[in-house]
Amino acid sequence: MLIVNMLKYTLMSKIPSNNCRLFELKAASLVQLAARLIKHADLVLQHECQVTYAQFKVLVFLELCQSITQRELADHLQLTQAAISRLIETLEHKHLINRIENPANRRANQISLTEQGKTLIQAAFKIIFELENNLFAPLSKSEIENWQKATGKLLEQVNQSSLKPA
Repeated sequence: MLIVNMLKYTLMSKIPSNNCRLFELKAASLVQLAARLIKHADLVLQHECQVTYAQFKVLVFLELCQSITQRELADHLQLTQAAISRLIETLEHKHLINRIENPANRRANQISLTEQGKTLIQAAFKIIFELENNLFAPLSKSEIENWQKATGKLLEQVNQSSLKPA
């Protein structure tokens, strides 16, 4: 419910008052869709790759950045230091990442993918792409393009707004 309220607060100024109930329904269905997709991806990734969706996001970011500090990773993924520490510890235990202490600053660990992590992320990408292909299979090319444009605009709106609960 908090997410729906945050979405309402963010976008409410753009919606005429007579359309508020319609917006609430659309926001709720969008949040519900996102939650179900993430849950489904989480279950498939756990079954096929033995990683959670949260762990997958860390691996994806490391694939893109090559090497990053633990603090930067937490900031980019919008996680607390405690949450990122737990994720990193789990991924390190699975031999998917390396955590190297910075000699100049012992509290600034550099995080990078291991070869096993690089292999796993490639397999996970294939699984996620297959999920996306199955999800969009019933849609026409035009509908997919419209979906991409609409979600792009929504993401842009959310990124430009400061989200505060109502």
